[in-house]
Amino acid sequence: MVNKSSHQNVKQPVGISDFQTIGFWPRLLAALIDGLLTMAIFLPPMYALYGPLIFGTDPNHRPGTLYTVLSIVVPAVIVIVFWLKIASTPGKLFIDSEIVDADTGDVPTMKQWALRYLGYYVATVPLGYGLLCVLWDKKHQGWHDKMAGTLVVRKPGGRR
Repeated sequence: MVNKSSHQNVKQPVGISDFQTIGFWPRLLAALIDGLLTMAIFLPPMYALYGPLIFGTDPNHRPGTLYTVLSIVVPAVIVIVFWLKIASTPGKLFIDSEIVDADTGDVPTMKQWALRYLGYYVATVPLGYGLLCVLWDKKHQGWHDKMAGTLVVRKPGGRR
């Protein structure tokens, strides 16, 4: 006879069938929402500081440290904080999704969040191919998801 209580604390791997993964088109919508929100927040102060130079109108202009911090570092920190706090972003909330560890279904670790964010850069370098993989991958994972071991899934109780 098996003692059930001895097995209750053992975390079993979660199968892909346990989740409704989110495909390419809803994720694209979420990315567009997040991009528009980011632009709405950062474009006005960036334009106030740099004027039309932020649009790359002067090939001789070299961005400084403040530009790099405001355009790359701060948005990265904001996204990772959203992920840490709610395992999602405003765009992903709009499509009723969240990001989970692909093996356990738990909230990803800080290491996974960092890898996932860096994975966006890796996925976009070959003309976005690593992002387009979400279209045909059976788990709807892009390279950033595979690098971090994450899935984008329907939130429990989300609309179908």
